[in-house]
Amino acid sequence: MAPGQEPGPQGIKPIIGSLAAAFPDVKIVIHDLLQVPGRVAVRAEISGTHQGPIFGIAPTGKHVSFRLHEFHALDGARITTTWHMEDWFGLFLQLGQFPPQS
Repeated sequence: MAPGQEPGPQGIKPIIGSLAAAFPDVKIVIHDLLQVPGRVAVRAEISGTHQGPIFGIAPTGKHVSFRLHEFHALDGARITTTWHMEDWFGLFLQLGQFPPQS
């Protein structure tokens, strides 16, 4: 979870909202979906045009794409734990800048 993020569906809604605001034409492509008992893994790519602020970076108008990997632990059909990795570094390189340091 991100710092200050609530658990469960309520916690992910602001993150999805931020991505949708920054990249209104966002497209998510799932390249792989793997399952073993009690686990699911996802390899995907997010793309879109940077039209709103993200991480304090003003809109650049650049079309970008970055990869993400998610691993979910399951209890039946319920996700109990998620580990995820987004290629934020790759995104920042495409935008030509890094978030301002506080």
